Amino acid sequence: MTLSRRALILRYVGFAIAATAANLGAQHLSLLAYGGAHAIKLSILVGTGVGFLLKYVLDKRFIFFDATGSGRTEAWKALLYGVTGVATTLIFWGFELGAWSLFGTVPAKFMGAILGLAIGYVAKYQLDRRFVFQAPGPHERLGLGPLSARGHTPDHGEAPADLDGLLTDGPLIARGAGRAYGDAAIGPCATLAMGGLDRMMAFDPASGVLTVEAGVMLGDVVAAFLPRGYFPPVVPGTRFVTIGGMVASHIHGKNHHAVGGFGRHVTGLTLLGPDGVASVCSPPRTPNCSALQSAAWG
Repeated sequence: MTLSRRALILRYVGFAIAATAANLGAQHLSLLAYGGAHAIKLSILVGTGVGFLLKYVLDKRFIFFDATGSGRTEAWKALLYGVTGVATTLIFWGFELGAWSLFGTVPAKFMGAILGLAIGYVAKYQLDRRFVFQAPGPHERLGLGPLSARGHTPDHGEAPADLDGLLTDGPLIARGAGRAYGDAAIGPCATLAMGGLDRMMAFDPASGVLTVEAGVMLGDVVAAFLPRGYFPPVVPGTRFVTIGGMVASHIHGKNHHAVGGFGRHVTGLTLLGPDGVASVCSPPRTPNCSALQSAAWG
């Protein structure tokens, strides 16, 4: 799901207000429940925790539409979310204290706080979008499937020959976003994480044909081209999948009876075979080559 800019701003601001209210409310309840020597410190700790958890859940569910992963993955995301929160809080404090130092007036201090808060929230949204809610856990960042002996993440400048070392180790499988059922993209000997190959290379407005690298996310394609009036002919039930994964699993959507699976709409691809040789495949000219990839799980 892709939100309009207006809806995104309204939700994000609304969730920030809700989290702040929850923070203050929890602090008030904490002070009512405990009035000892450390009541203030405890109330701040309780309020911060409640506000943080509420904002995390709301952002995850209704801003970024992030799927729930394993406990380890969720803990990693929560940690990253907290780190980005600290970074943006420093931006907020910097503007507030900077305005106070420059002008020395309370109105200037508040104006600096408002400016810092606005910039901080924009920065946090971008950081969370880039590093938290569409980022894999630490083991996936290294390209390591949990059952693989080795992992590798290719980059834009890597040639097929650079993968020879992995290919000689035994069966190798490419991994996209890891959303397939049953952990399909885990190589018994090595796993190739394709997230680094995430460029959209070319687009023909007349035909609607888009050329991408295998690691491009479906959500990024939709976000880039839906405003221009283009949409993939076949999509699954989530946007958190790679185009390469959609080809490899020959995904289908609700319109499968009318337009078929995703592979039917692929006009060509470059395929690295088990022998380490890269081949350019086009269904009309090399149907067997494309059949090897589409619905072949990598």
